[in-house]
Amino acid sequence: MAAGWPDFSTNGEALLAPFLTCDSPAGFVELQEGVDMPRLVEGLDEWRAVRLGALGPVREDAAPHLQRKRAAFLVSATERYGLLYAEVFALFVLHSAHDDEVDEVLRLLAREKR
Repeated sequence: MAAGWPDFSTNGEALLAPFLTCDSPAGFVELQEGVDMPRLVEGLDEWRAVRLGALGPVREDAAPHLQRKRAAFLVSATERYGLLYAEVFALFVLHSAHDDEVDEVLRLLAREKR
């Protein structure tokens, strides 16, 4: 764990906070060095993971965890808010993801027949 990084036992907002201070995608990628990104993504709730993914690309070892969280978020948003409001969240997820990430999220949803 990088020095000064929040403990994984803290809430998800504290884990996300250092990334929100990045002023560029390069800074976002650099900040991921020295951090157990798969564990960090798993420690975030679905919405915070979606927000993290919107900041830039995550390391390859954390990408599968992020795509699962994105797909789960879309399912839970649809159940919680209905199709009309969930569409706004779906657009955010899709517009903030890269092409290969969108492909993986759609594959995960299709496997679950969502």
